[in-house]
Amino acid sequence: MTQQPASPDLAPAFAPGGALRASINLGNPILAHRDPASGEPAGVSVDLAREFGRRLGVPVELVAFERAALSVDAVRAERADIGFFAVDPARGEGLRFTAPYVLIEGAYLVPQASPISENGQVDREGTRISVGAGSAYDLFLTREIREAEIVRLEGAPRALAA
Repeated sequence: MTQQPASPDLAPAFAPGGALRASINLGNPILAHRDPASGEPAGVSVDLAREFGRRLGVPVELVAFERAALSVDAVRAERADIGFFAVDPARGEGLRFTAPYVLIEGAYLVPQASPISENGQVDREGTRISVGAGSAYDLFLTREIREAEIVRLEGAPRALAA
């Protein structure tokens, strides 16, 4: 099925500078990452940005960030026209979200010897939860966790290693 181009009235609304500036969050490698050969951003978010620009009939400029919080800030500060990040109440101020294009279910990862075997056992005094600072997971944990300690680390790889 061939998609029709967007109405010409939409291009100035989404790309007021003539090009669609897409904020790309490289902090979630499932959605975007740097291509090992070229070093350029690649992945689902990049493909969506390019397709949106194609439908609008405008060039796409990728503005890549290593963390979701920086990607969100770029859109909020109008340094980018669109972005691809988790819908979260803490990110909603000054932004509008579409329906999600992907659903990612978060989970806790514990050492095999851990006594924790279900989510209800996590939020207890003495439990420490590592998370990438400013990530959607951090925002969720900040809202939901009352007793456990949240340890915020720079990036998902450090959180996983912890």
